[in-house]
Amino acid sequence: MAARMRILKDMLPPLTEDQARALARRILEAHRFEPSIADVLAHWREMERRRRQQEGTIYLDEAPPRISNAERKRRAGELRRVRTALGQRRSVPGLVVSEGLTAFARSFFPHMSEELIERNKMEIANCRADREREDRCASPYVTMMELDETGCVTLYMAKRPREEDAHAEDPALFEVCR
Repeated sequence: MAARMRILKDMLPPLTEDQARALARRILEAHRFEPSIADVLAHWREMERRRRQQEGTIYLDEAPPRISNAERKRRAGELRRVRTALGQRRSVPGLVVSEGLTAFARSFFPHMSEELIERNKMEIANCRADREREDRCASPYVTMMELDETGCVTLYMAKRPREEDAHAEDPALFEVCR
């Protein structure tokens, strides 16, 4: 019995007091003798399925918003235009680049234009997220960016500078590990 309880404790999510009472009531009503682990899990899944169905009825009562065919075609054309421009590495007017992302890009490339930042915003955002994660984990490596002559940003890994070089802001001090 103790082994079954330990197995059930591992297999069931944490239950509230009301959920535990409801599950016990269902099991007592359905089983005359001790239920198997599979029976208990089946009752729990059924309770969760019903709960999700009841919560879902709130959304099913609302009618989805109607969109005219002209609006649907306009949106589809806009998505195709943006996808094509991004595929050709052209800038797309109207895509917003945050001030924080612009400042991060300019910490590497001070004279980088808004158009280049917009065109390379995914790489810049990935570098920024990786740098934040590496700083949190105190990683010995750091993600760096390189700008080629065509205006494309490339990411690479570099070793962090030694402690005595930590005050230097120049990315050229990093040892490249490609």
